[in-house]
Amino acid sequence: AMGRSGRGGGGGKNQSCYLQVLGLGCDTLDTIPSVLLFFDKERYLFNIGEGFQKFSLEHKIKMAKIDAIFLTRTTTEAAGGLPGTLLTMADKLHGDDDVAG
Repeated sequence: AMGRSGRGGGGGKNQSCYLQVLGLGCDTLDTIPSVLLFFDKERYLFNIGEGFQKFSLEHKIKMAKIDAIFLTRTTTEAAGGLPGTLLTMADKLHGDDDVAG
């Protein structure tokens, strides 16, 4: 985790968040880092390059808890891991999961 910040408020609103930048362990130009944005009740993933599925299994990232996936570009560098991850998670996806890009 790179940092944490708290926000005031109450009720059903998020109280804290943090951002985690994930490198996929390969120093190539064909993959860009993914970013996980965590709130108290929501988790968002930005970019899902090739190899992310394996990376998430190795580092115990629970894809079933991701609320939405955002793509900064619709290129293989940013979205190459999306098809395999969606196929793997097909039986675990809830009806309200989103992919935007």
